[in-house]
Amino acid sequence: MPDLQFFFKQFRHFLSDKKQVWTVCLLLAAAVIPRIRALDWGMPLKYAHIDESVTTFYALRVLAGDPNPQVFFDYPGLFLYLLAFVFRLLIWMNPSFTVSNALEGYLHGDSVFFTMTGRMLNVGLSVLTVLLLYRIGRRWGNPFVGITAAGLLVVNRLHVLHSHYAMVDIAAVLISLLAIERILEFYETRHMRSGIWASFLIGLAAATKYYPGILVLFLLPAPFLISTHKPFKTVCLVVLFCTAGFALGSPYSFLSYHMFLDRFMHLFPKIFGMPGGSSGVILLPTVHHLYNNAGILTGLFGLLGIASSFKANSAIWKLMGAMFLVLFLFFGIWNIQLEHYALLLYPLLFLFAAKSLTFLSRFHHLLPGMASVLLIFSFLPATCRQLTIISEEDTRLTAIAWIRQNIPDSSQIL
Repeated sequence: MPDLQFFFKQFRHFLSDKKQVWTVCLLLAAAVIPRIRALDWGMPLKYAHIDESVTTFYALRVLAGDPNPQVFFDYPGLFLYLLAFVFRLLIWMNPSFTVSNALEGYLHGDSVFFTMTGRMLNVGLSVLTVLLLYRIGRRWGNPFVGITAAGLLVVNRLHVLHSHYAMVDIAAVLISLLAIERILEFYETRHMRSGIWASFLIGLAAATKYYPGILVLFLLPAPFLISTHKPFKTVCLVVLFCTAGFALGSPYSFLSYHMFLDRFMHLFPKIFGMPGGSSGVILLPTVHHLYNNAGILTGLFGLLGIASSFKANSAIWKLMGAMFLVLFLFFGIWNIQLEHYALLLYPLLFLFAAKSLTFLSRFHHLLPGMASVLLIFSFLPATCRQLTIISEEDTRLTAIAWIRQNIPDSSQIL
């Protein structure tokens, strides 16, 4: 009889795990759908989005054999190298297509292959971010927290929109979340291996877009807070592996340090500058973006989750709460506070919103699930509107068609 009870218990666990696997698979499939919708927006324009055209151009320089970004240190080098690697891999897979042919087509105005490759790469990285967020939520919360947080990211307008651009932001969020996961693991397990991985990933994240370097502030005091053996040695290792990760991802920041410093110090005062910049406004633009992209309900549940994390017994959730607040203050004092600059805040906010929904089970066991569905569906109108907008024919293409139809080639008007 005990053996039979054990069998049924294991079978229930199996069904539960299998149900979660299917749920996660559905989440990932749902993440793909809005991210591939209208992915070809602006094509075949070479400069459909000026920033992604610049990123593509410098990735093509790497493909052509020059890994040095020269004066272009607006972004570090890791995403450029990754994009160039994917370009070369796809060209290698097509025997009738060579690098010289591809570059010749680009020079004659055909950038569709390269732009669409970069966008498809970001779709893949975006879906991986959804999976990673589920894993973090499940590990330090429960399956409900992981599924709800991931579900919110699946339909979030800002994350969906930037999955349509061949730019660095999606990759930066993914690698930053990987670093955050390892930081949390280091605090929990005190294993040096986790601390080293966290340090290295912070360096890689900073080599994708500079701002994730601030995550090192949560790692440097860790050896003292968790009482590791030889804490000063551990701090030295943290600095060493952070530097190694950044050097591996953006080596010419060191090899051409004079050009890197010239460009970095030119951009730093413009984007970061003094708190509030010339307008003197701090935090409010970032709060406004959070309100627009997360909504009032998700924002309130997220704030409730953050507040409750500091009262909870879990040191991990307290640490995550501190991370969110520090990152929020960090982004909120920038001179320029564009909505995608603080993209990393949203996965963390969704984790706290999902965590706070579990408190509703005190009133009725069905309430957390119902509230989760409500929050996810509340994101759909804004995301659908955004997809509708980018699905429409680009007005630049309409203008070009009108000119070709109404102005003779021999005309001197233009």
